[in-house]
Amino acid sequence: MSESSTTVQRRPSCRSNESNREQIRQALFVRLGIRSTGTVGFIVCPTSWTADEDFDLVIEAVRYLEDRVRGWEALEALEALHARRRFPDLVILVTGDGNRRAEFERRFAGLPARRVQLRTRWLEPEDYPRSVGSADLGLCLHRSSSGVDIPMKVADLFGAGVPVFALDYGACLAERVRHGVNGRLFSNARQLADLLFDLFEAFPAESSELDRLRTGARRSARPTWEEGWALEARALLIPD
Repeated sequence: MSESSTTVQRRPSCRSNESNREQIRQALFVRLGIRSTGTVGFIVCPTSWTADEDFDLVIEAVRYLEDRVRGWEALEALEALHARRRFPDLVILVTGDGNRRAEFERRFAGLPARRVQLRTRWLEPEDYPRSVGSADLGLCLHRSSSGVDIPMKVADLFGAGVPVFALDYGACLAERVRHGVNGRLFSNARQLADLLFDLFEAFPAESSELDRLRTGARRSARPTWEEGWALEARALLIPD
């Protein structure tokens, strides 16, 4: 059973204050072996490690992103008109377990990653909501074979108030992940790399877009299951 499916009845919550969120995040980084002395952007990618998820795409996106960051930092050094800026480190946590996980770990180990640290980890049901809620961004690599299903992982992320960058597979997904409102849609690895670069280039000093997407994600979590039940179903199924 995937981590996402274990949370259908208990959607992740992001009600804790910022201090508690940071404590959860730092404790998770210790467990993941993350070492950084600077700013870290945290991206969580819930997955079931199935053939419906495009892991090749994220590997290629990391290559493109590393190249762009390297060029950006070189230009910053040449201009030297102000204090040299450093692109933040990014941690991408791919959760869950499955047959494809070991292959993905081997392939990522060979990447020349400087700014992007990718980790895989199964999170227990009690840890999953807190970890998702501590992320800056969610990543969905699901590619629907039917084109009409909505990944449960998107509902998990919105339920935690986390915006989503999602692999675009048609109008059905676009109704849920609204481009520029509660997340962004991408079609290929280069688009994903560019979106990540633009979002985190000035993070955390300038985070207006991320704040706007967070607000949209929180609004997308309403109504909750309980609210929907009370408003739409209870009177119909359990009349007074």
